[in-house]
Amino acid sequence: MEGTEPWGVAIVAAAMRRTAELVTSVAAKKARLDALRPLPTEGVAKLDHYYDLELTYTSNAIEANTLSAVETKLVIDQGVANRG
Repeated sequence: MEGTEPWGVAIVAAAMRRTAELVTSVAAKKARLDALRPLPTEGVAKLDHYYDLELTYTSNAIEANTLSAVETKLVIDQGVANRG
């Protein structure tokens, strides 16, 4: 088969092209994020709180805790405990 690449070379070439596309995409997204810096203190605090709630809720769910997301928020924000 004259003039054709072995299939392994074609796969590697395709993987390299896709990697280059992904690197370009990530670089563009990082540039967009960097243009927003510094992030507002209030926005960062809200993100921190959101992730505290989400990570606590999902961690509890993994451990078979039956608290809902709303109940988890009440426990964290107001110290309200579920009686039961």
